[in-house]
Amino acid sequence: MNALKSVFVENLALGEHTFEEAWELFDLLVLIEGVTSNERFERLSVDHSVAELKRAALEKKIATGDADQSDREALRVATESEGRALGSIADLISAQGHHIRVGRTDFRASRATRAEAILEEIDRDRDLHPLVEAGFGLASWEKLRRALAATSVSVGRAGENVAWQKVAPQGGGIVPGYLWLDSGDTPRL
Repeated sequence: MNALKSVFVENLALGEHTFEEAWELFDLLVLIEGVTSNERFERLSVDHSVAELKRAALEKKIATGDADQSDREALRVATESEGRALGSIADLISAQGHHIRVGRTDFRASRATRAEAILEEIDRDRDLHPLVEAGFGLASWEKLRRALAATSVSVGRAGENVAWQKVAPQGGGIVPGYLWLDSGDTPRL
């Protein structure tokens, strides 16, 4: 895709920013289609959905004040279970080499920053989101959200590896917190 950059940016006057964003969205959609077409996705998606519902029910119970210490412990366990279930979906995705921005925010693990922004849009728009209407995520906002969240986790994992490779072998330097997954370069966007 980098070979086409001059065609789009210079000859078609698309602009570097627009080109980079389109390339990134394309790579995210490739990963989403790959994971949702995996034969294990449906089963793992159900596992994640069950864990998500269990966590949400416990959060609701705690918010109403009808909870005791065992409920708080159950919430911790349910949250971990939900994370493992999402991680199992992320295990189906090979994100290495894709042109996707990776960043770390709020002391969380690294994630695909564009994917996280799209997740917020999906939470707001649900079935009306353009990617759902276009049929991505098996035309279900819940499955698209789950596939995109897992993609973000997979990209974040790969990004952590790339970031640590940028640190000098003798241990000096700063681990980059924002980079392109494919090149390890800092995005100019």
